[in-house]
Amino acid sequence: MDIQFYHLLSTPLVQALPKLVSIAYERSMRVAILADEPLRKTLDEALWVYDPESFLPHSALQDDAQDDPGEPIILCSNLEQLGARDLIIITNQRSLEPSDIQASRVFDIFDGHDDAATQAARVRWKGYMDAAIPLRYIRQDDSGGWEVLKQVNQPA
Repeated sequence: MDIQFYHLLSTPLVQALPKLVSIAYERSMRVAILADEPLRKTLDEALWVYDPESFLPHSALQDDAQDDPGEPIILCSNLEQLGARDLIIITNQRSLEPSDIQASRVFDIFDGHDDAATQAARVRWKGYMDAAIPLRYIRQDDSGGWEVLKQVNQPA
């Protein structure tokens, strides 16, 4: 498992997330997006309207519902709802216990204009780094593209 921290600077989450999900979907990855209400509803809508030329099949799970293995993209509020997924995207600043993650990759997305979110991301990064989890820090540039600035605990 590796965790990639995405530092948003030029576009808000509702614009950046659908593009990342679209790339994962094109690669046949099964994606789970962790989001609290009302953000889950906002992201659900953003995925529906992202690109009129494409379709991102997804569903938003209610808090008491369980993962549907046939659904390629789901939005949910907690890991307990999930089965195995290829990618988990964290939008709610939640720290994850490595033993709880049933995914090969995790994206932790945070708003760089929110000081509390940035500080919380630093705390999560340090905890994962201390646990020797492979990490990447990826910062958004002015045009909305991404640049890998740091990698730690990468396998040789």
